[in-house]
Amino acid sequence: MRERRSIVVHCVAGCGRTGQFIVAWAAYNGYIPKGTDPVKWIKKIRPCCLETQEQMKHARYLASKWGKYR
Repeated sequence: MRERRSIVVHCVAGCGRTGQFIVAWAAYNGYIPKGTDPVKWIKKIRPCCLETQEQMKHARYLASKWGKYR
């Protein structure tokens, strides 16, 4: 981050688990604006992220635990 270089995060397809990780990382580092639904935020960037209701629920949990989303 300090070097402002790109990183790549993915699992097999780069969707479900990847979306959860990105939401947690982005929330922790303050990239998700306060009051923004993390599921809507990640789906604007990568629509296939968070494929199941369980993944969406968990992403919201991670964002509320690790970030500024409340």
